[in-house]
Amino acid sequence: MTWDSAKDEFIRTGEADPLLAWRTAHVDALVLGAHGDLLGSSPAALLAVGGYGRKQLFPYSDVDLLILFENDRAAENSKGFYLRSFNGCGTPGCASANRFGHRRSARSCMSGTSS
Repeated sequence: MTWDSAKDEFIRTGEADPLLAWRTAHVDALVLGAHGDLLGSSPAALLAVGGYGRKQLFPYSDVDLLILFENDRAAENSKGFYLRSFNGCGTPGCASANRFGHRRSARSCMSGTSS
């Protein structure tokens, strides 16, 4: 299915689920590709959260990701991931914001300290 066919089906039927499923699957492919290219050798877990994690990725929704690193060194070595961006998602209604929070390891999250 393409963006245009998903959009046309939504307009024809009024059913949002197929459109949301298509957008989530499309972004899944982009995120998995970026993970493999940028974090594949890093000891990290990549989790989808928010609307994306619930598979309710509406047009213009943020793509919220949580990256949990095994240790502080892995978090520090991950800077390349933060410097690269998705230049949009290749479909209308998907823009890149490039807002990143703090890099923290699992240990620092558990201890309540910031690294």
